[in-house]
Amino acid sequence: MTVLASIGLVDVDKFSGKGKGYRLVRTFRKDNTEGKPKKEFLFLNLGVSNEEVEDLLSALKTLDPSKSIIKVVTIDCDLQEDVSIPSAWRGRVFLKGSDSYKDITTLRKVSGVPNLLELYKEASKFPNTRFYGGTLLEIEGVPVGRFDEGVAKDYGILGKDDSKIYHEEGQSSYDFFDELTYSEVEETWGIENILFEDSVKAKSPKAPKIRIKAKKAKKTPKEKVSTPKKPKVKVNKKKDAFSKIFSQKVEF
Repeated sequence: MTVLASIGLVDVDKFSGKGKGYRLVRTFRKDNTEGKPKKEFLFLNLGVSNEEVEDLLSALKTLDPSKSIIKVVTIDCDLQEDVSIPSAWRGRVFLKGSDSYKDITTLRKVSGVPNLLELYKEASKFPNTRFYGGTLLEIEGVPVGRFDEGVAKDYGILGKDDSKIYHEEGQSSYDFFDELTYSEVEETWGIENILFEDSVKAKSPKAPKIRIKAKKAKKTPKEKVSTPKKPKVKVNKKKDAFSKIFSQKVEF
């Protein structure tokens, strides 16, 4: 289990020096003896309003998302104008609205059972748009939730991904992680159970060691015949699951 918890700008200083958060959950073997505790991860989403965007941009310049527990940003409404997102945060900034902006992913809320063809056409026209809310079937060309399958890990959000393609209206999250407020995490996990790693610090490169090798008699190099490796076929688990539902291969 992984949780993405929302905080505000006033909380940034409190978490800026922390790496990923987690709690340890007791596990038991089949014979009821206690096993190795399991880690459940905690990462943060910095939520801001339209009026806080200028302060947000200043804060982002001081945060490195690859080292901080703060992994993503969510702006809660459309902007009056485009803003410049720091390069380290591109792909991590989301906006809950309807307009499209450079270097920002728009999360458009739908309701009920939307027309997937209309969503497909909208996503084709606006590639930075993704959908949440409503009852959604996650198929090729209709991006659902914050990230595609497997992509969240590229942004440092760890946890077990899944191949779920059907999402019901009312879910708190349309990704493999739960989305809560930080106060809800404190209440459900218990403040005393929330642990943090220190923010990862870049290590200074070590000076290379100079080794003096003894001269050896030259050998006639043998000609090696390399056998080309077959490329691994990456299986899209969600497409595979979709095909299994209908008991046949479905092409997208």
